[in-house]
Amino acid sequence: FSHFSGKRTVLEKGVTLSGTIKKSVDHQSVPALVSLSYKNDDAIGYDQVQTDEKGRFEFRNLDFPDTTMVILQAKKLDVVPRK
Repeated sequence: FSHFSGKRTVLEKGVTLSGTIKKSVDHQSVPALVSLSYKNDDAIGYDQVQTDEKGRFEFRNLDFPDTTMVILQAKKLDVVPRK
């Protein structure tokens, strides 16, 4: 349990949000910057991660109080091919 603003709140410990960014047309993986925004009665937060070469991302050990709104957004990265 934790106390925020005098309220007794249960924390969700160690939540992981993960996924893969793919093109909608051919479903190939896409390198991207993934943003996580969250809001609840007591806090607003933001974090970013870059996908790996297979378009996978992961946000680990997130500690949210109960009833938290989370928004994930991805922005395609322009990748220059290696020579």
